[in-house]
This record gives sequence, structure tokens and C-alpha cells, in this order.
Amino acid sequence: ASVLLVIEYALKLPKSDFLRLVFIQFAVGLLATPCIIRTASSIGKHRTLALAGAGVSVVLPCLLLVPGGKFLPAALVFAVLGIVVSPIWVLPTALVADAVDFGRLKGGGEQTGLYMAIFNFAVKLALALSVGIALPLMQALGFDPAVSAASGRPWGLITVGLFLPGLFLLGASGLLWTYPLDR
Repeated sequence: ASVLLVIEYALKLPKSDFLRLVFIQFAVGLLATPCIIRTASSIGKHRTLALAGAGVSVVLPCLLLVPGGKFLPAALVFAVLGIVVSPIWVLPTALVADAVDFGRLKGGGEQTGLYMAIFNFAVKLALALSVGIALPLMQALGFDPAVSAASGRPWGLITVGLFLPGLFLLGASGLLWTYPLDR
């Protein structure tokens, strides 16, 4: 919810750079996907996903190191984000498939559609809640776009857009590291 705002107000880049930076992130993530699949095959899908969550929590705050108005350093951080975010888009459905197999093994029958429906509902709910929580929280922490354009660092935006996602991802990474379904 806050990526566009981070780009404009924290990185001091024009709104038009949003699509370029996100394209870089997605392109690098796409190129990294074969490596992610190999890593998941080697250490497990859940551990690869846990490492990705921890990676995002480390890389997001690196955007604070980008000098204001400098596209290339921002592009470099977004490229690294592409590597660490990609498993978060690629691997969860594979974990759902493992849960489906486990359910079938335990006598639950064929319920793939139900599992995927629950997964997709949870993803959509999380996305909706993230916007509904993040934007009011930014405002409560003092972020005002009209004021932030002229002032220094917009700490309400930085806290909500760069640090809180990392904290939540670290918690999720801990849970994923011990996820009981593996080979």
C-alpha cells in the first residue's frame, strides 16, 4: 500500500519512477525464480520462504540509504527486493499443495479447490487489511503528504512502509522455519 508513497516522499523520486522500479523488481524476481526453485528443492520450500521473509525485512530498510532523488541506487535496492520477494509470490501455493497432499493422506479426500479458495481468500483479506491499516496508521504517526513534500524524512511513512512489514515478515519467517510439512 505504501510503495508509491515511499518512492515519492521517502526517496524523493517522481511518481513516474514507480512503474520503472516495480518493473525492475519483478523482472529480477522472474530471472531469479529458477534459482529460487533450486533452493526450495535443496533446503525445503518452507525454509526458502522463511529466508525470503527475513531477506525482505533486511532489504526494505536499505531504501533509507538511497540518497534523495537518485534513481540508480533505488533501482539497485528494488532489484535486490526482486530476489527476496519472488519466493513470497512463487512458493506459498506449493505449500498449499503440500497441505492438500497431507489432507488427502489423512483421509480428507480431494479438497484442492477448498484449500486454494481459503488461501486466495486469506491473501486478498491480507491485502485489503494492509491498506485499511497502513494508511490510517501512517496518518496517526504524523505522515501528511502536503507537509512531507517540503520537510525532511517522513517517519510515519518510513515506519509503516519499511519497518513494520519487516517485523511481520520476521514473525512469519519464524513460523515458516518450523513448518511441519516437508519432504
